[in-house]
Amino acid sequence: MLSDDTGNKFSIDSAAYFTPKFLQTDKGYSSEANREFLKINNIGNGIMDTAKRNTKLTFKQLYRNKRISKTRYIVERTNATTKNIFGFTRSKYIGIAKVKTQALLVAIAHNLLKAANKIILTQDRSIQILRNRQISWVF
Repeated sequence: MLSDDTGNKFSIDSAAYFTPKFLQTDKGYSSEANREFLKINNIGNGIMDTAKRNTKLTFKQLYRNKRISKTRYIVERTNATTKNIFGFTRSKYIGIAKVKTQALLVAIAHNLLKAANKIILTQDRSIQILRNRQISWVF
């Protein structure tokens, strides 16, 4: 059972069908109890380091936090889009099947939005698709 600095509990045990190999979290979960929990359960430690009182982070800790942030921001950006654009802050339904269906529909809508942002309609009504800054023509 992990807990953040506000006392909220987060259980990894509840997902019996899923055991993570590596867990990345923000600085709110930085505590010795959480690090020990990850070590006991053979889960990789991706908890960002925080500076203690009157001490700064070392260069190694800053580099490690930056490496963790580079992978976390991709997921956080997706979560922000589903929350802000599609209003997926809380489930609108009761029951696991209905909640999974709602999450799937939001994921489909998010992927359609990403695809629509890559399509450019030109003056002559032809469509260009951006792929890694290269343009492909579709007629």
